[in-house]
Formats: sequence, C-alpha cells, structure tokens
Amino acid sequence: MRRTHITALVVVVIVFAVLLPLYYLFSYGKNDALEQTIEQGNATTDEGYNAPLSYGENYWESLAFGVIGIVVVFAASYLMLLVVRRALSRS
Repeated sequence: MRRTHITALVVVVIVFAVLLPLYYLFSYGKNDALEQTIEQGNATTDEGYNAPLSYGENYWESLAFGVIGIVVVFAASYLMLLVVRRALSRS
C-alpha cells in the first residue's frame, strides 16, 4: 500500500469528522423521508424490533461508525483492485 493511499484515507476521515457536525445542525431530530411518508399515510409501524446498536445518537457514535464504514469500504476497494491487477498481469 502506498503512502498516498493512506494519506487519502486520512484526508477522507478528517473531512468526514469536520463535516459531521453539519448533520446535527441541519438534520438531526427531523423525520427522514420514510418517517414522513408513514406519518402522512397514517400507517402504523411495528415497534417490536429494536436495533442492537445505536447508530448516531451523538457525535462520537456517528464518527466511530462512519470511520469504520470508510475504512471497510477502502479496504474492500483496495483488495478488489489488487485482485484485478493480478488477473490482468497474468493474461
């Protein structure tokens, strides 16, 4: 892995951490599109299922899960790139 890849990953994580407060400033606590549709249609939801983890109740949880997601996607993309390069070099 080249140093530029690590630098790019760190830059993406820093930009995410800096811009994440904008989510809490503009969107947190408001209904998303699905919740608005349910309310407008007077539909009921099954409250029997609760997610095992909280995804974004505060800044630190959102940051932790966001960074995990960024790193996983980066790693998967990098591994797929390696596989494709090896396949192309053999042919």
